[in-house]
Amino acid sequence: MDLNSQSERTIFAIKEQVEILERFVIKGEARREQEIKEYLDLLKSSESIAKPIDPTDEIRKMRMKGELY
Repeated sequence: MDLNSQSERTIFAIKEQVEILERFVIKGEARREQEIKEYLDLLKSSESIAKPIDPTDEIRKMRMKGELY
């Protein structure tokens, strides 16, 4: 894999994560401070930064599994 193209994909993925975080936090889509913390925990635990996650879906899935309250 070309290092330059790998870097470009990583930069794109990081930008995408920042956009999701901005939408989720700054634009008021997070209903509670706890949801923001949960989302940040999801980001830290994601296997790869190149796979963006939608915090709303991930938090809902974790709540359904009983991992979150």
